Amino acid sequence: MPRRKMPIAVFILPYAVFLGVLVYTSRLPDYVPLAVLLFSIISYLVYWKDKRASEHGLWRTPESRLHLLSLLGGWPGALIAQSHLRHKSSKPRFKVAFYITIFLNIIVISFLATQQGGKLLNVLETMLRRVLL
Repeated sequence: MPRRKMPIAVFILPYAVFLGVLVYTSRLPDYVPLAVLLFSIISYLVYWKDKRASEHGLWRTPESRLHLLSLLGGWPGALIAQSHLRHKSSKPRFKVAFYITIFLNIIVISFLATQQGGKLLNVLETMLRRVLL
């Protein structure tokens, strides 16, 4: 019997609801889901570029960079890319590391929703404003 793939919505939809609830309850700033969306789009595009590079024998994106993008919040886009592009979706070692990045990302987001995490976000926001302004 062939293995059935789990729909990607099983992962992404609960995560989107999780982020939405945290923003709605003022546990997270509204830019966090926007950052997740941005990193997801970037992740999808990097996967797409890497897939094309693999087909044409060009320079490949290091797997560590793909995992870093996932860890930073781009894992929903990476998951969609893996499914739609059929890229990096059958390498067991890569998949284990990928799912670890999802787990770690959720832990970080959960921490940021705590009082201590909120303080850290405030410090990071202040530092970023000073750099950008």
